[in-house]
Amino acid sequence: MKLDRIKEILHVNDHKEDRLAVEEYYGERCPDYDADCVVCVAWKMLDDKHPEHGPVSRMKPPEAIKWELELCMFGNAAGGLTPAEENDDVVSWDVELHLRFEQTGQIEVLFERTYHNEDDANIQFTILDDMFDIPSHLILPDF
Repeated sequence: MKLDRIKEILHVNDHKEDRLAVEEYYGERCPDYDADCVVCVAWKMLDDKHPEHGPVSRMKPPEAIKWELELCMFGNAAGGLTPAEENDDVVSWDVELHLRFEQTGQIEVLFERTYHNEDDANIQFTILDDMFDIPSHLILPDF
């Protein structure tokens, strides 16, 4: 089998007729493309002639990325690295905005700021809360 008939086969400008002619003469498309395979080359020529019907157009679109924003405020004990057990132990407040990807669980910190005054932390938290529609994903200290 040679490619000598491919130009004769692909003379019609109708994709369906061209596809049927290629399939009839060369057979079904191979599962994996091989540049040395006459059948693969014939199908590639068909795809090049009608790119709107080629293998890329039959690909399933990727799944949409699912994500959510989380707005967090943490009260830290002395040293700033340990969450405070009680409100009286808090020496600094961290306000953070996280982007969490549901497929992987990966969390990216988009915003992070430490405050030594609870009122300033609450103001920043409120500003971020007003900017983004995330009322069900607010994480506040549990005292």
